[in-house]
Amino acid sequence: KIVAVSGDDRVDFSHSYLQQCLQDRLSLCSDIPPIELDIPYGTGDTRPLVRHLRMIAFYICQLLVSDDNKKNTIQDQTIRVVQKDNCCKVSVGQSASVELKIGSLENLFPLQPQPPFHPQVEQAIASLKDSSIGSNDLSELAIILDFWLAKTLAPAVVV
Repeated sequence: KIVAVSGDDRVDFSHSYLQQCLQDRLSLCSDIPPIELDIPYGTGDTRPLVRHLRMIAFYICQLLVSDDNKKNTIQDQTIRVVQKDNCCKVSVGQSASVELKIGSLENLFPLQPQPPFHPQVEQAIASLKDSSIGSNDLSELAIILDFWLAKTLAPAVVV
């Protein structure tokens, strides 16, 4: 009989999976800074949790490499993720943070519009805005394209 990961094991899984995502994305040989994770972990199938953690890792990586944060060493900071209802705040150290909302299809979107992370996304969005089929607000599409290019929304199988 297969039983879903639950309780403290689910919390431990979440922390270790998020750390692994950060190490993979940042290619760090050293330790990831401490992570304070205050999110709903859910029950049952872990795939929605894995998807959620991958999106959180995407935003943490953006904050770690942001210009505001480059003067700090990664190991000297604490990563905090706090989610209440449909709002989530991700912060790295004292200076870098982003507030997110849970939007369509349970994706995490920034409350304040921000430029795309990948230059290819910026080009694609500019092309859509110039065309007659483009919408005025393409910010959610830009984030989805950023997720896709960063392999955030790629299928995840955890064994």
